[in-house]
Amino acid sequence: MNSVSDADQVTPGWLTDVLRTHGSLHRGSVTGVHIVGSFEPPPSLMTRLEVTYSADSPGLPSRLLLKIPKAERLPASNREVVFYRDIAPAMDPSPAVRCLDAAYDADTGAYHLLIEDTSETRRAMPWPCPFYRAHAEGAIDALAKLHATYWDDPRVGVEFGDVLTPEHIRVEWATRSEQLPDFLGRLADWITPEWRSAYERVFDVFPEPLIDRIESGGHLTLIHGDTHAANFLVPHDPNSRDVRIIDWMTYHRSFGVRDVAYLMTKWWRPRVRRMMERDLVERYHARLVEHGVSEYDLDTCWRDYRLTVIETVLHTVAIPIPWDIAWLWYPAFEQTMSAFEDLDCMALLA
Repeated sequence: MNSVSDADQVTPGWLTDVLRTHGSLHRGSVTGVHIVGSFEPPPSLMTRLEVTYSADSPGLPSRLLLKIPKAERLPASNREVVFYRDIAPAMDPSPAVRCLDAAYDADTGAYHLLIEDTSETRRAMPWPCPFYRAHAEGAIDALAKLHATYWDDPRVGVEFGDVLTPEHIRVEWATRSEQLPDFLGRLADWITPEWRSAYERVFDVFPEPLIDRIESGGHLTLIHGDTHAANFLVPHDPNSRDVRIIDWMTYHRSFGVRDVAYLMTKWWRPRVRRMMERDLVERYHARLVEHGVSEYDLDTCWRDYRLTVIETVLHTVAIPIPWDIAWLWYPAFEQTMSAFEDLDCMALLA
């Protein structure tokens, strides 16, 4: 099926053909498709659809979301289509939202996703509110399922998912090193001598520890790569762990606990992180073992976690500093540096 560029193209006949092609609608038909709303996150247009089916149709979602990327915000890519078409189905249960159709036009770079609308049961936790513990555990379980499924899988980085080469990493950190003086200058009245020294030390040593870890050749997997809080759909029920992960544009090969550390150290308030951190990292490791990962001990997992905190310190330097969004970047700076101190990450740079 070709990709659609407008929600009006999702007619009952078109959707019936799509669902039959994918084997979701083996009898009956779609009798109605109605647009009930839309919203626009920065990179895409999301349209809510209400779908009705004939009486003899199997049970399918009545609420769908049509995602169409904005060409001026997202590069032409079939990444999300590949994820929902080829990668997600290998996970049972999948941590992703159910996708009923994903199509990419190689000539134009356009694509669409037709996914289940779970807004009646889930939502993104409004930042900066932290996750409830059950939601946090559900997020950890979802990440562990992803990582364990593709743990040391030779297809990752070859058939799907990018590989960060040493050359790419060094170029990226060289650019950030050039930005460091301006970054520290702007924060001069807000940064302690200890934190300034930590930044300077990190840039003296990095990125070689990160390159060494990735080049080690073992315990690597497919990671999400952008696990900020809004990319997790958490249940309305604060006691449910049935979490889903969205926005699959940045998946690549790395060590899995990077996804865990990025979520907790950059996006959670230090007090909440300190309350849950050890339990959640241990839960993550236990889930990996349950899913069949072996020869990856808890101490190595913790070291990988701390290494990611150092990397996240570097990421804060690349954050643009317009004052009208200081509410976003300044907490990320403080939260990351608090984690750096709490976890004695400087010891890894000795």
